[in-house]
Order: sequence, then structure tokens, then C-alpha cells
Amino acid sequence: MTFRQFINYLEEHIGNHQIPTRHNAHEIREFLRPDGVHHNLVKKVVRRIYKTNNCGHLDAVVRRPATLGPLAEIRLEIMHSPRTDIDQYRFIEELCASATKFFNEHDPGASHLKEAARRDASRHSPSKAEVIYF
Repeated sequence: MTFRQFINYLEEHIGNHQIPTRHNAHEIREFLRPDGVHHNLVKKVVRRIYKTNNCGHLDAVVRRPATLGPLAEIRLEIMHSPRTDIDQYRFIEELCASATKFFNEHDPGASHLKEAARRDASRHSPSKAEVIYF
């Protein structure tokens, strides 16, 4: 999936009032409209995702780790900031959930691989505690 498709998905699921985009934009600097509720936060998120995915244009491919990683970092910054208000907290939580949903819908194999790895790991781990004497 592309950067543009990803951000447009978020806009559709979270709301145009939160992530207002210009669908006909050709460059990242034109992509976001300045009338969003949390414009500076959205701008920070969008630019960091664009940068960590090494996007050279709006239709560049985005990858799960390079997208969710920066979102998690920004989420932690918001959670630990004494200036965060409840609206920012709710927004970033919804943004992270929608981003995860996007990748689960558009790359369902990745979530199934992780679940299979968890099941495999639980089969090989002992189910009972083992006492070790010194």
C-alpha cells in the first residue's frame, strides 16, 4: 500500500476534521490542510512516517514496521508529556488502532505469521514451573 492510501484510510476512519488532506496534492508539503483539530501532531506523525518509510513521493510504498514504529514512539512521547490533554491522548490511541487495522486488512498474512509464531513458541515452552536448587 502507498503512503497516500494509508493516510487517506486514516482520514476516512478517524475523520476529516482530524486528518484533513488534499487528495490532489503532489508533494508532502501540500498534502495536509492546516485546519485539523490537532494539526501540529498530525503533521509530526505524517512527516515521521513519510521519512522512516523513505518515501520520495506520496505514492511510495509504506511498510508495517516503518510505520507503526514511529507511531509508537510518538504515542509514548504524548503519554509521558505533562502537557498532553485527553483529546490528544484519545486521538493518538485511535490513530494507532486504525493504523494497525489498516495493515491487518491490507497485509493479513503478517498478522497470521505472528500468531503462528506465538502458538509455536507456546508449544515449546514448559507449561509448569521448574524448581532449580542451588
